[in-house]
Amino acid sequence: KDEIAELIDSFNNMVAALENSEQVRRDFIGNVSHELRTPITTIKGFVEGILDGVVPEEKQKEYLGIVRDEVRRMQNLVNELLDMAKMQGGEVSLKRTDFDVNELIRRSVISLQQMFIEKNLEFEADFETERMFANADYDAIQRVIINLLHNAIKFTPQNGKIRVRTYLEKDKAFISVEDNGKGISKDEIPYIFERFYKADKSRSADRTGAGLGLAIVRNIIVSHNETIKVESEEGRGTRFIFTLRSASKVE
Repeated sequence: KDEIAELIDSFNNMVAALENSEQVRRDFIGNVSHELRTPITTIKGFVEGILDGVVPEEKQKEYLGIVRDEVRRMQNLVNELLDMAKMQGGEVSLKRTDFDVNELIRRSVISLQQMFIEKNLEFEADFETERMFANADYDAIQRVIINLLHNAIKFTPQNGKIRVRTYLEKDKAFISVEDNGKGISKDEIPYIFERFYKADKSRSADRTGAGLGLAIVRNIIVSHNETIKVESEEGRGTRFIFTLRSASKVE
């Protein structure tokens, strides 16, 4: 219990932290490689099939459409990785303004209207007040809301329901996005905001995302010095709740 012992403890903690960082780095590279390898393999196979004449001419347009979609998926992945790197490197500066959160939610729902229609989803807005103002980066919070809504749509069954609630408590604005999908198991909830984590392994056929959306959402909320949490029960649905600094009404 002297200075040498404290030094040894500090050194051991540093070694453990470095080992953990190295593991995180290896996992990150492995995940990126995996996410890029799949679309690259698909693109390579279809292009070679077309060039070699294996793919009949009447099928070429269809296969080129698949190639285009895979290229877009890679673009989205690269853009999200760049955004993550900028956020974690502190390169993204927030442009705080006062705005009506309820109006932002309405606009976000309208932008995703076609997805609601395709699955015949019911949408419920439960706003404590007609207008609720918050002080935050408008574009960043719009990204959070659209990400959470998109996630809810993806994992809500046909003819399901999505509910968004806003309310005030002291100096905080609370926003929750809730679905009645199959939910997330208790074992998986602690990892839901990690990069590349996909809670439902059985949905591996759903390749529309790389598991970065919720990680980006968390980074945005944390950069605002706010909190986000998830509540879920298997078979009953999932609810994401995040906070923002409330603001006075602005005309």
